[in-house]
Amino acid sequence: MIFETPAIEDPLSQGDILDACPIFGFETSGTDVDLNAAPARWQERVIVLTQACDLAQAKTTKVLVALLHPAQLLVERGILKSPNHPGSGAQGTGFRLVFSAGSPGPHCASGIDH
Repeated sequence: MIFETPAIEDPLSQGDILDACPIFGFETSGTDVDLNAAPARWQERVIVLTQACDLAQAKTTKVLVALLHPAQLLVERGILKSPNHPGSGAQGTGFRLVFSAGSPGPHCASGIDH
């Protein structure tokens, strides 16, 4: 894997991975979501999705991120096939996504698995 750890003063860019990034959201355990309630806060490992040019030119004040999940967890849930899985065709070169109606997917109504 090719990567570098940027200096703390370096600006964010698309594809940057952030550890312990603060995430805010609403509790979705019940059938109703109270949009007036204070959002819950937790920390996750995420990747920056916002366009690099928008970040570089300060065209946005918000950053869109996606949660990063350990590959083994996704294999266990049937979302990814292991490179060593018989018939995967990957021959040990990487993981591949599995798209099917029977795939369990994230277990949270918001798509955020925490």
